[in-house]
Amino acid sequence: MSYLEIVKLALKGRTVNAAAKQWGMHQQTLEKYAKGTRLPDYLTAKKMAVEAGISAGEMLDVLAAEEAKRKGKIEKISESFKRLLRMAKLDGKPLSA
Repeated sequence: MSYLEIVKLALKGRTVNAAAKQWGMHQQTLEKYAKGTRLPDYLTAKKMAVEAGISAGEMLDVLAAEEAKRKGKIEKISESFKRLLRMAKLDGKPLSA
């Protein structure tokens, strides 16, 4: 099960706004979780696990996998950026704009 699938289960068909009110959190914060642009803190992750009907352990495993996936993407972007910087400094002279 993916992180976004768990979020969808936890929402139980409610809008993000309705769930945020019931969970006592800001709508914008839950919106970021629902879109996958941000991962929840521990307390919210546990609440989402309960709402989704999964164990806290399963939620932790899914969050760890999601974070590892995201870090892998960041490392790839970082490597590409480093390559571009090396290319820009060919022969010790920066390329002019």
